[in-house]
Order: sequence, then C-alpha cells, then structure tokens
Amino acid sequence: MCGNFPSVTLSLTPGGGTAPYTVAWDGGGTALQKTVTAAGTYTVTLTDAAGCTLRKEIVVPATLGAKTFYVATTGSDAGAGTQAQPFRSIQYAVDNACDGDVIILARGVHAGSVDFKGKGLTLRSDYSGTVPTAADIAETIVEGQQDGLPVLTLNGGQSVVKGLTVRNGTTDGIYLLNRVDARLSDVLTTGHAGNGISGYYAATGDRYLRFERVRSTTNRGSGCSVFQTDVVAVGCEFSGNGYAGYSNPQSSNPTRMYDTVIS
Repeated sequence: MCGNFPSVTLSLTPGGGTAPYTVAWDGGGTALQKTVTAAGTYTVTLTDAAGCTLRKEIVVPATLGAKTFYVATTGSDAGAGTQAQPFRSIQYAVDNACDGDVIILARGVHAGSVDFKGKGLTLRSDYSGTVPTAADIAETIVEGQQDGLPVLTLNGGQSVVKGLTVRNGTTDGIYLLNRVDARLSDVLTTGHAGNGISGYYAATGDRYLRFERVRSTTNRGSGCSVFQTDVVAVGCEFSGNGYAGYSNPQSSNPTRMYDTVIS
C-alpha cells in the first residue's frame, strides 16, 4: 500500500501457488495493482493455475504513514512482516514496502541480491538507541548469493543502510546508481569478488552519498569505487583491498573526507 489520497495504490505479490495467477477485485479490476481514492476495505480474490483461491480484505486507513517491516531468518514471507510475524526475505519486504518505509533485520545471515527497485528505504539491524553496537554490526549479515549480482543495489530515492555487515558478493557488495540520495552508516562491507562499494552517476547536483563509520576491507577490487559521484565520508576506513582503497574520477565536487583512512 503506497501513496497518499487521492491516489493510493494497492499492490499484490503472488507466491506459494502455481503460476499464472488471476486477480478479481470486488467492484471490478483484474490487475495486481489497484488505485483507490478513499479509505475503506477493499476485497480481492487471487486464483492460481491449480484452482486454489485466496480471498483477502485490505483495509486502507484514513491516515497513511511510513511502515516498519521486520525480517528474520526464522520468519515466513507468508507472515505479516510484523515483529511477531516477520518476513523471511529482505527482497520480499522491499517488494511490499513504499518510499519512507523501514526494514529491520534480526540478527542472523540473510540472503542478499536485494534490489531496492528505486524506492527510498531504510534497511537496518535491530539495534536499540541511536548507534548500533559492534555486535549488532557483526551479527546482522547480508550474504552474497552465487548469481553474479551485487549484494545490495540502491537505485533511487533517499535510502539508508545502517548497522550491518554486507559480505561475500560474487560481484560488488553495495551498488549505488540513478542519483540515489544514500547514507551508509556503521556498515562493514567485505569479502566481495568486486568492490566493497560501487557507484556510477550515483549522486550529483543536489544529492550526495554520505558514509559514516563505514569500513570496506578485504575485497578483491577497491574498497570504494564511484564515478562522477559526490561523496562525504566521516570516520571511515577503505583499506586492505586488492586494488585501490578509494577512487572517484570526474566528480563535479571533490570528495570530502574527515577522520577517514585510505590505504
């Protein structure tokens, strides 16, 4: 459920049955998305190729705001995404999220190859207070998959990644593009076949990347390699990588670094 009145979009993400699926909204409509203009209860029936049906009521409140989804390795994507019934996969949470929503990861090793799909989201560990602890970072892990994709792809909107480890990607760890206005803080990115952080025209003009207490090390490529991207780095470390610690050719503004180690 995304948007604000007078235009709110309800989106369905089928799964668990036999494709293809057919959709029937009460009152008309056969698409996976439906635009509504008022608060109320909207009912839809989903039928898979085997004839199994699911009927669901979606309650649209009069006031909409940012939502928080929870993900745990012991969860289920058939759950509600709450703290009591967390989703299992980060990507499923992203698919069901809207700009401004927050996704909180329980400690454990989570599957990567996550694409933010142009949404401005916050992805963080389940820490208390304002700053994650070393244990929060070390024990909340997003792991690369054997599919040739970055572990995390941030590609538009105002996105935050905070308080976790991104590791063992078959290409890059964190990939930033499409003028994303991103903040990475209290993040370790390590063990990737490519760069720990990569960006291509990721942030220019009125947008920039802000790195706070980011450590990128033991990657086969560079610790951070971005192109024509405006960056501010505070308290970071880009060292012990196979290639350069940090590179940013042809940025319109010089990289601003404070208390940051590059080697």
